[in-house]
Amino acid sequence: MVGKIVSLLANNIYRDENFRKDFEQLAALELRPNKEQQVLTTDQIRKLIESAAILSLSNDTNYQKIAFKISVFLLHKFGTKHKNIPFASEVIMTRLGDLPTIHHMIYESQFVDFFSYFKEEDHDYDYSTFLFPEVAAKKILNTVKISDAHSWTFTDFQSKIFRYLKEGNNVSFSAPTSAGKSYVIHNYTIFRIKQESFFTCIYLVPTKALVAEVTKSLHNKLRDLNIPIKEVIIVNSANDVNIEQLREIPKKVLVLTQERLQEMLSEDISLPVDLLVVDEAQKVRDEERGVILEDAVNELASLNQQMQVVFISPFIGNPEKFQNIFDISKKVKSILSSKTPVGRNIFYVNFDGRDYVSVSLFSEEFKKLIELERIPLTGNIPTTQYGTKAWMASQLLGEVGHTLVYCTKPSECKTVAKDISKSRGSFQISKELKETIEFMETNVHPQYDLIDALKAGIGYHYGKMPQFVRQAVQDIFEQKKIEYLCCTSTLLEGVNLPARNIVLYKPKKGMAGPMDKFTIRNLAGRVGRLGKDYYGNIYCVDINSWDEGADAFDDENENIESSVEKTLKLDIDLLLQHLDEFSELEHGKKNVGAVATSLIIKQFKYPNKDFLTSLQEKYPHITDEQKSEIKNKLQQVIGDISELDKDIYLNNRSIDPRLQFKLYKHLNQLSNPPPLPFPDESDRKETFNELLRVFELIHDYLFDRDLKEIGPRLCAFVGTKWINQATYKGILESRINWTQNIHHYELTKKEINEIIDEVDEILEQYLKFGYSRGLRCYNDILNLIIKRKNLNIITCTKLPEHLEAGAYDKCVYLLMNVGMSRNNAISVAKMMKKGKINTLTECLDWLKRNKDAIKKRFPDKVALREFEYLLE
Repeated sequence: MVGKIVSLLANNIYRDENFRKDFEQLAALELRPNKEQQVLTTDQIRKLIESAAILSLSNDTNYQKIAFKISVFLLHKFGTKHKNIPFASEVIMTRLGDLPTIHHMIYESQFVDFFSYFKEEDHDYDYSTFLFPEVAAKKILNTVKISDAHSWTFTDFQSKIFRYLKEGNNVSFSAPTSAGKSYVIHNYTIFRIKQESFFTCIYLVPTKALVAEVTKSLHNKLRDLNIPIKEVIIVNSANDVNIEQLREIPKKVLVLTQERLQEMLSEDISLPVDLLVVDEAQKVRDEERGVILEDAVNELASLNQQMQVVFISPFIGNPEKFQNIFDISKKVKSILSSKTPVGRNIFYVNFDGRDYVSVSLFSEEFKKLIELERIPLTGNIPTTQYGTKAWMASQLLGEVGHTLVYCTKPSECKTVAKDISKSRGSFQISKELKETIEFMETNVHPQYDLIDALKAGIGYHYGKMPQFVRQAVQDIFEQKKIEYLCCTSTLLEGVNLPARNIVLYKPKKGMAGPMDKFTIRNLAGRVGRLGKDYYGNIYCVDINSWDEGADAFDDENENIESSVEKTLKLDIDLLLQHLDEFSELEHGKKNVGAVATSLIIKQFKYPNKDFLTSLQEKYPHITDEQKSEIKNKLQQVIGDISELDKDIYLNNRSIDPRLQFKLYKHLNQLSNPPPLPFPDESDRKETFNELLRVFELIHDYLFDRDLKEIGPRLCAFVGTKWINQATYKGILESRINWTQNIHHYELTKKEINEIIDEVDEILEQYLKFGYSRGLRCYNDILNLIIKRKNLNIITCTKLPEHLEAGAYDKCVYLLMNVGMSRNNAISVAKMMKKGKINTLTECLDWLKRNKDAIKKRFPDKVALREFEYLLE
């Protein structure tokens, strides 16, 4: 009965024209204040807060969004003038189940904790629990006491997930980007660590940037709860870490990408796993990497039938499907939410006739456009996308908080940052920013373009930048010492860059064409973060010219299909052609090559198992004829390449076995196949020559067209210094000097920055990914040939690991595995006694024992900040 009354009242309020006018006036006053606006009367404020109190009781998500916005807008504009507004706002947030926002109100905005949510104090509202029984319920349901000194406060959504997980359920949940999904899973992981004597978690993320972020977050939570490192270790890679050593650690979390997990599984490790977290699970639909993710999780699940599994994704309408995609045998509870505990405001910014700019608020709640202001265009009128984005950031958003400017590619990041700096006035450089600038000068190059941007209060951020540079930029932006950050789709990978605003103009994901609705919403959700902001602002420039247009922000979720499923449904003819004869995939569909490789590997791994029938049961659209044709072609492929041991194919699962076999045939014909060189500081020229010979073979036999743009000679030049533990700056200087010696003139600033970009691409794309993967395969094949022919060849079997890590020192490996960047790990390792520190536990113990000496070695606060949490 009460629910029907609330529903009736809420519907009446929503339809009331006076209420809508009052809401529009409040929104305009909050979002684009100007002197001509009429301030709300006391009666309007009273009616709005009363309406929000009723709407907050509704189960309608739209009504809840309206209640939230009214509450935070009134709190911000009138919270100190009208003393009852903060109290009413806490009541509304309680009804909405949004305790983190109440926490933000109290600890960031300094409002009173009326209901003693976080403070055990006497005050005038002791009777509130009787007047507002929902308060008692939320205190019980949405608060988890983890120790005498620590408790966690959750939203209703987070609390529900946490309870399901505590009960031992497998869970797949989907919610908007700002819903605090990772927060609750990080806390649950720590909860399991605290509760159990033995515990192993594998936490999968799509990028190395997110590996570093999750590692640091988990470390900080362990430190907050005083959980000693001797009990639990967070490892951000399994690279060169002895599995026996990992088994001896009672509690551990391995934060990995899907590629690293696949490599671990190829070694047939028997490491029991208690919890698997697949963050950004929707990435299973990505062309190549989605296939690797599906295969790796499927195999891990088959080996650990009893492990608890968690899938996290945004805006997915069928989260229950992950159970089928990843072959999870035990029931998976699915939770779907479209509600976000952080408000969002969508602005349409139109350059009308180039005479003025109109700014309107698109009210998602009322499906209405509310014009806020018109700004005359004077002076230099922007004529390009780059210039328009710069104008938006500097002219429209100069005083409304931290702003992300989405850019399609790295070069656009730099151009937009430069354009913003030109159109701005003077900028006061803080002490912290000055330290960051000096850090870039010392560790990269004094003429680095990023330094000019930082001096103007602007940063840029994209995937191929070195980790230590990205981290420094993230830190200074999070500290609010720079106002703008131009960034690419690294934001879509879950990297947490808290900001108030984002600027979007005809967004694309890289060079792949217009961005789809799902990706736009995921991107927009990166502003306004739970516990940091009340709301985020999305500024859409000339949205009617976008492919998705105004439909980009519809609340409709997207049903997930894996890359394997889409390939078997839409591209099966291309797949059959590719299985028939390996091609360079001129059609550009990398999913076809990835699925073909996966099927060939499965045929090797399960020669006596009818896995194609299982695949057909999983994807019934595969016809019997297609299944039979796939089977015949797989058997033909296996027969053609069976001369090479299948273990080599299984150890290198991301490379098409047919390419591996071609490399084997070539090496087998050589009387003296090139060995893998050892790192050698004393004779780098010889190391370079040997590495070049191997790189040329990998380039010719194993690489696809995407990795052939930069030749093996330049990669070997950089790679030689990389494996010999040269610093990033040392590598750059060598490359610059090499170029200057060839051309006999001093390079310009533009040419120096082109070399920086080139070295970044070589390190991130070619060496750490392409050549290290190729070296692993080359190494396996070479060792087999040496054994079969009894050749007297000395080769560095650890070189693939050295190349990926950029190091050969055991201490450097250990330091990188616990969370340090390569640059810092190399520097700290010089302080460690060789041979005395051999395990992760010993490494972390040493760091804490020597923290004072380490801090003296690192007077640079920016460098120290990256790993200081390891010393506490």
